[in-house]
Order: sequence, then C-alpha cells, then structure tokens
Amino acid sequence: MTRYQYTGQFSYESEFGLYFYNARWYDSQLGRFAQADTIIPSPGNSQAWDRFAYANNNPVKYTDPSGHACTRSQNSSGPIIDDDCEQKPPRKLPLIPLFDHLPVDPSQIDGVQWFGGTWNAYMLRSGSNGIYYYCHDFHCGLDILAAWDTPVTAGIQGTVTYAGCSNGNNEGPCKVTIEVETANGIYAITYGHLSGTPMVNQGEEVLPDTIIGGVGNNSRPLDPIAAFTHIHLEIRGPGGWSGGPSVNPLTFMNEADKATLVDIASRQTIEPEMRVFFDGKNTHSYPPPGWLMPDWIQRSLDGPSFFK
Repeated sequence: MTRYQYTGQFSYESEFGLYFYNARWYDSQLGRFAQADTIIPSPGNSQAWDRFAYANNNPVKYTDPSGHACTRSQNSSGPIIDDDCEQKPPRKLPLIPLFDHLPVDPSQIDGVQWFGGTWNAYMLRSGSNGIYYYCHDFHCGLDILAAWDTPVTAGIQGTVTYAGCSNGNNEGPCKVTIEVETANGIYAITYGHLSGTPMVNQGEEVLPDTIIGGVGNNSRPLDPIAAFTHIHLEIRGPGGWSGGPSVNPLTFMNEADKATLVDIASRQTIEPEMRVFFDGKNTHSYPPPGWLMPDWIQRSLDGPSFFK
C-alpha cells in the first residue's frame, strides 16, 4: 500500500510509490509531512511550530496547496479562517444599514423633500411627465437641499459599486452607489444629482466621513441655477439596487438626525412646498398619515398609483 499520497495541484510518484509535493513528502498514514517545513508560517499559532504537521493536523477541514501555509478546504464550513488556519470569530453584521451622520452638514442644509407622498411628487405624478410613475407616484428617496457643490459625505461605511455620470466626466446627472452588507442582505444607497465627477471610485471602501462629491441638481450639468440644488438619497434593499424595494432613508438614521431634518423642514424657505405631503386633496405637515410616508415602496409599474 502506498504510504505517501498526493496533497495538492502538483506531485509525482517515485519508483518506491512515494508521492512528492512542493519539495516535501507527505505520509498519508501519519497525516503529516515526512520532512520539516522550511518556514514557520504563523509564529503566533502554537500548532504552526510543528514543522512536520500537515494543515494543523486537520486534513479533512483544511488543505495545504503551497506546502507551507494552511488554508480551509473548499468543502469545509465553519468560522472564517485566514491562510494560517487560525480561527476568527464570525464578523457581526448589523440588521440594517445605520448612518453615522447625515450626508450633508446640517448647518449647510436649506431644506428637505421627504420620502413618500410629497406635494412635489403629486405635481410630477404620472399625469404630468411620469417622473415618479416607477414609485406609484411617490417620492422614492430623501432630497437634501443645499447650495451647489456643498460637500457630500457617505455618512455610512460600505463599498462603492458605482461612481460616474450619465454623460461622462463632469456632466450630470452624476451619482454614487454604496452597498452595505447586513445580516438581512445587501442594501444599496445611491447619492444622486451630484455636482460633477464623483470623488470616489468603484470598488473603494468608504467611511462615514469620506467625501463622495458635491451637491448638484437633476437638470443641466454644472448649472446651479437650472433647478433647486440637492442630493437625492435613495436606498434599496435588502436585495441590492435591483433586488429590493425603495426604503425610507429615515429608517436608517438616528433620532437626533431625524429631528434635525424635521426642524429644518419646518423652517425652510427654499422650495417650501417640498416639505409637505399631499393626498390629492389635503396638505399634511410632518408626520403625515402613514400611507403617505410608508416604510418602503415597491418599485413596480404594476398596481394602482396611490394618487389616481
């Protein structure tokens, strides 16, 4: 019976039936290398000091494709481990994405447009230009009004999955999308109507204070007078940008930041009609009836509009 066996991607059998792999013989009966490793791959791991040991003496769960460093077997499961097979506690994920702070400095915010059945959404509903038809005529995000090019930070930690402009560099509308992994799935947060080329790149990890761009508008590029300047903060998930409904951004903000936005809205003079809700007949201040500011809106062209 062959006592030495193949342990990785490259090996050959000697005339004595011994298997050779990455300059080391492996003894299948003893479950260990027949020659000492030339390095100690992980000095902080006591098992790594045994330079004859194969995969921390656990060849079922781990493998050693290099002959020098242990990795988890493709067929194994359990706690996350590094290349030295040291166990690490599973990474704790939040249940939902939580903002550390507002994306725009509160002292720079001139006003808001809420998520849901706003006056502005009603005026631009399907019977007009159809801009909100994809959200049953509701406003599927939170608009934060501020001066042109006011810095916009991520406000949250995540990974940039999109950063660009629809017509190329420095031409709008520009936007950044950040994905946040949670215990309930992936949420995608989009910062729309930026003033120009985003200041982050796809694949970049961002922190709450990372500046991603400046406040712009949804009209002509580089024209702060073309329309009221703002960012459109839209969150979709769980399921990512295409997999989940649009979710009320206030759901992911702390009570102090929500109170700040309510206070700003109560005093805003720029586009004041955007701060209120409208049910087709009556105007409502914050908080409005629940159906005018739901927690989420399924983005679909199917089903009736709430304003029809």
